[in-house]
Amino acid sequence: MELLFGAEAQRLEKQIEELKANAVANQRSLVDFQKRNNILMTGPESNTVTDRLTQMNQQVTDAEADRILKEARYRLANTGNPELVAAVVPSTTLQTLRVQEAELKASLAKLDAKFGSGYPKVRESRDQLKRLDEAVFHPSQSRPAP
Repeated sequence: MELLFGAEAQRLEKQIEELKANAVANQRSLVDFQKRNNILMTGPESNTVTDRLTQMNQQVTDAEADRILKEARYRLANTGNPELVAAVVPSTTLQTLRVQEAELKASLAKLDAKFGSGYPKVRESRDQLKRLDEAVFHPSQSRPAP
């Protein structure tokens, strides 16, 4: 009976040694493969190739999100509605024109109430307001005042 256990123990020890030798050989093969293919292990689940792929994937995702945002802005700009464009892409120019418009309308209301619609300053203010509206709603068609 002891001979049986002794023989079995020797057989198991031999198998363990073979498995260890196999594991060492496989590890060497892996290291050789990594060297041949310029793969540097940076962690148990990571290497330079997967790190680069992860980084490149993030860059692609960022570029795609940027493209979508710019495409949305382009489509809004093509609507011709300055209010929509201003909501998405704030513009100090549009804000400045709106302030000028409000000031001009207030001035026009005072002049019109005081002097009437035939007064030259009232007509001039209406022309300025018209040019200002064209600058806001049709910026490519508006021309600077002489």
